[in-house]
Amino acid sequence: MKNQLITTIKFNEPRKAEVIINEENLIISNVKFDDKHNQDCCEKVYADFKQAKYYKKQIEEMKEITKLEVKSVKDTGFIIFIYNGTERLGVLINCYNEQNGYYSDELKLNITDGEQKLGEFEIEKYSNIY
Repeated sequence: MKNQLITTIKFNEPRKAEVIINEENLIISNVKFDDKHNQDCCEKVYADFKQAKYYKKQIEEMKEITKLEVKSVKDTGFIIFIYNGTERLGVLINCYNEQNGYYSDELKLNITDGEQKLGEFEIEKYSNIY
């Protein structure tokens, strides 16, 4: 199965390639990616954004970003493709579903650009995450 496109974010003007990474979210050129899951007592469903630290230097070496593309990766999570013209770099974000019994695998990816919400996407519709 091919990776399924979740969304594309095109910039009118190229943006400086800046990256901020923590456990709760990932920010690339002012576009924030974070996850949302309504948890029951014995479950944890999340996107592992901290893994993006391995790509930080490569992203910032691109200098400018012209487009971001988010695609599902079956049984894994999603990948953020970062473009600078024809140059492309992929950042894999693994998603996990840890449970003690069955509750829900619902995980939403929220994407905002500054204060503007670009979308909320239900990851499990694109790929099984566990």
